[in-house]
Amino acid sequence: MNKLLFSAACGVVFSLGLCAPVLAQEASFKVMGAGETVEVQAGHAVTLDFAVPFSELSIGDPDIADISTLSDKVVYLLGKTVASTTLTTISSRNPPDIGHVTVVVYRDITPMQAFLDTSAGEVALTRDGTVVTALGCVAGDRQRAALDSVLGQLDKWGYVTLADVGDC
Repeated sequence: MNKLLFSAACGVVFSLGLCAPVLAQEASFKVMGAGETVEVQAGHAVTLDFAVPFSELSIGDPDIADISTLSDKVVYLLGKTVASTTLTTISSRNPPDIGHVTVVVYRDITPMQAFLDTSAGEVALTRDGTVVTALGCVAGDRQRAALDSVLGQLDKWGYVTLADVGDC
């Protein structure tokens, strides 16, 4: 089947999902997921020391985190805003190794928990990456308003917030 006819046939049945596996099998690339996760607080920096020298380095979204090379094995990573992105390295080996690191930028939620401890009943915040979960109970409108205020601020910071908070 010539390529033009195959492409036209795929165009017609692509919406049915019939050509996707064939096209993926013919692709000349391999999708690689992130191998490690690094967390850095917004406004703070960490250095990453790679075992293998790299020749290229890139950050998926420079609005989330910024990078600077300190040597061919050391990277300065600055957290900017709450979110996740990917740091990709390409080694100087031949053939090159490609590495991916998930970068999670977070803000400290301890002050939010302290506020809830004094004003919102029995609510506990837990953070997992860029998701904050509120669990517990509140007594009355005042405590509910305090909780809503905290969840609103966490949303503004960029967190995904989940709440399972009932009445005490």
